[in-house]
Amino acid sequence: MKKLIFSIAALVAAVLPSDAQLLYKISGNGLKKDSYIMGTFHLADGTFIDKVPGAVEAINSTDQVCGELVMSVTSNPDSVALLTQKQLLPDGKTIKDVLTPEQFAKLDKYAEKVLGAPLSNPMLFAQIGKMSPAALTNTFTLLSYMKRDKHQVNPQNAVDADFQTRALAAGKGVMGFETVSYQANVLFGTPIERQIVQMMCLVNDPEYYDMMTDKLVEAYYTHDLDRVNEVMNMKVEGECDDTPEERDALLTNRNNNWVKVMPSIMSQKPTLFVVGAGHLLGERGVITQLRNAGYKVEGTYKKEDIK
Repeated sequence: MKKLIFSIAALVAAVLPSDAQLLYKISGNGLKKDSYIMGTFHLADGTFIDKVPGAVEAINSTDQVCGELVMSVTSNPDSVALLTQKQLLPDGKTIKDVLTPEQFAKLDKYAEKVLGAPLSNPMLFAQIGKMSPAALTNTFTLLSYMKRDKHQVNPQNAVDADFQTRALAAGKGVMGFETVSYQANVLFGTPIERQIVQMMCLVNDPEYYDMMTDKLVEAYYTHDLDRVNEVMNMKVEGECDDTPEERDALLTNRNNNWVKVMPSIMSQKPTLFVVGAGHLLGERGVITQLRNAGYKVEGTYKKEDIK
């Protein structure tokens, strides 16, 4: 179930280095110039960049920014069409077709709490009734968070995109590790039966998942990844917990893919990598893998430097 939180925040951590923070310098192992890696919360406003010590300097001292995606690509017509299609149920089905009457009744009531109207409302059902359970879970979690948000989420100026916007404005390059299609498959490609289970976990206990999301967000904004680790290791000991395979698909496999290409990218141009903070940490996180490959990866600031 935590996949819905990972997909928004990507903040899970398993084993934290002693210098855990948001921005790291990568050096050594034959690099002629330093590169950097920044962990983000994907809904943080772009102005948060100015509150991370050294982040602006990292943009200025590198030749390009590499994100999970090239963010400008996500808004082109082909990408929008692809993402829309990936979030729909197959064969023209509606969410009512794949749920039991009891499940739909619970979802109907939950939708009214979050959106102010039950899902059975004809106008609302016409808008989102054909969305897959995973897409509905993602949508409801996001909208619920935005209603409670203290940090003023601004989808038009999200932090990952703003890093790339600033780089382009400075005449620097922008690239991405993944395609829109790949990320859409990660987020919405789980079998429908499992999507239903995960959606009903949210519907049946929304307060728990709201609490987890809020604690993660506050930990991120205070640069407290030890607290992130503590929250993300909470379990309910049941089908609502993500399986090892689901966690691998969302985090570990992608970490492995990125670390394979990072040496080549860094050797060609000093680069600022900008990815979800959860990808940085843990025994199979990007930082540990880079260190194991012979790079020096070190935090760039101390707690007293935080703005």
